[in-house]
Amino acid sequence: MLKTALAQLTILSIILSNLASMISTKKSGKNNSSIMIEIKSISRGNPQDETAVPKFYAHAISTGKVDFERLAYLVSNQCTVRVPDCLAVLRALEMNMIDELEQGKIVQFGELGNFQIGVRSEGEVLTEEVSGNSVTSAHLNFRPAKRLRKMLKTLEFKLKAS
Repeated sequence: MLKTALAQLTILSIILSNLASMISTKKSGKNNSSIMIEIKSISRGNPQDETAVPKFYAHAISTGKVDFERLAYLVSNQCTVRVPDCLAVLRALEMNMIDELEQGKIVQFGELGNFQIGVRSEGEVLTEEVSGNSVTSAHLNFRPAKRLRKMLKTLEFKLKAS
């Protein structure tokens, strides 16, 4: 049993290391090409002043999605762990992250960052009036780690041709 747990921890460590490597920046020396994010221009009105002229803002364009199976495949190609083992560890990680978040814990996810449950609530006049009934919704907060924040600062953007 201990041997299985150690093997799973080793696989998880490899997966986390490889995930962090996949998001590494051009400064890491592993990726010398510039990271280019495509953007488009979108018009947005001012909800506080409906008579105001709408302004145009940059909006990032997704280039697609990567699912667990693809991540497991990518990780398995960078180490000696097979795809099914990577998938099993990723699924276990997913379930454990959800369980820990449900317990109110901050989940530190390696060099990616921290996840934490946050809430929105109605404002109450007195502190004694604040209760679980004051909560209007829950959401997930993500705070990127240093390496990810650094990557975000080095991104370059190009406007997608219409």
